[in-house]
This record gives sequence, C-alpha cells and structure tokens, in this order.
Amino acid sequence: MIGILVVTHGHSASDMVATLRRLMGDERTRGFEGLDVEVGEAKSDIRRRLHDAVARIDDGEGVLICADLHGATPTNCALEEMRESRNMAVVAGVNLPMLMKLATANRTGLSPESLARGALDTAIRSIRLEGCR
Repeated sequence: MIGILVVTHGHSASDMVATLRRLMGDERTRGFEGLDVEVGEAKSDIRRRLHDAVARIDDGEGVLICADLHGATPTNCALEEMRESRNMAVVAGVNLPMLMKLATANRTGLSPESLARGALDTAIRSIRLEGCR
C-alpha cells in the first residue's frame, strides 16, 4: 500500500493526520504519518527526518508526500528525496479534503503519481468561494 507522508511547517502535519484518524478511523489511515518542521530547523535535519519517515511508511509500493508550501524547504527536501530514484510523488498545497480522498482511495496496485492526481483533483474541487455577490 502506498504510504502517505504529510509534511508541514509547525504542527499542522501531525494535527491534520490526527484529525483524519478521528474522522476516518485507524484502518483507513494506516500508512499515514505527519512530519512537523520547526521554524529555523536545519535543512539537513529536515532531510534526515523526512528520509527516515519515508523508510518507515514505504512497504515497497511507494510513498506520496503531501507538503504545505510549494518552493519551501520541506517541499524541496521531499523533491530531493524523490530524485534519489524512489517510487514517490510530491504534492504541494495539502488540505484535509485531499487527505480524506487518500484515506478512502485504493492505495494498492497503482503508482504514487496516479494516486496524487486523484487527490489533487479533489483538493482543487474542494476550494470554494461562498457568500460573495
């Protein structure tokens, strides 16, 4: 099953994964992990922790990393990890609807990139502007 690593600044990653577990249950969130990055944390430390997290959740089918900000250090570290020939995909702009989609998706027998495309579509469609005239 493809592992899901959520990487964010502050404590958003672990909070999002905890919320997802409460909403979806332990079985659907098996293989999910949150990685919180502290402000001012050294890039080498982030990279090492990210590498270790990927190793923990990769059961051989690959990993999808969902990061908060495109172009920021956590996302850049994820892209560096992906370039080391791992079976991975990286998506920036994580939100709860994306994670809910991933928790309900079949994460077996497809590539992390294919899984990412479906999650990305859900994330984009979940963004709405309401109440404006």
